[in-house]
Amino acid sequence: MFFVLDDAQRTLNPELDRRHQHLLDLVNAVVVSDAAPQLERALEAIRATAVAHFVAEERVMAGMGFPRRGGHIRQHEAISAWLAGLQHAASMGMNPLTVQLGLHDGIERRLLRHVQRADRRLAQWLQRQRWGDLETRERELWETVQELAAK
Repeated sequence: MFFVLDDAQRTLNPELDRRHQHLLDLVNAVVVSDAAPQLERALEAIRATAVAHFVAEERVMAGMGFPRRGGHIRQHEAISAWLAGLQHAASMGMNPLTVQLGLHDGIERRLLRHVQRADRRLAQWLQRQRWGDLETRERELWETVQELAAK
């Protein structure tokens, strides 16, 4: 099974979605690979990419004052630790198929759930910071249209 961001997992922030899909592309290469010797290096690339993404995301959250930053960062830490554990298991000689299955299962249960929930909330919050509350703006615009029509 290949991992692709579907509509439920898109944050509607093109940069976040691009980074998430890049990470999933790295995972897809590992999940379908039978190259056991490269598994540990591939897992390191996935972990390094995820950590770099998390660091960038955390900078944005800190800079913008995201109110749910603490919980979001804890999720990043849990995902990072899980990836490090998989990498360690591969380095200790665990059956590559077992490691691949663990990666596949964890991507669905951990990473995609994080993207679907926490990252989507972050993207929506960032959008409100940039554009304001769209419902309020739409209502104000409609009221302005009505006022102009009444004149």
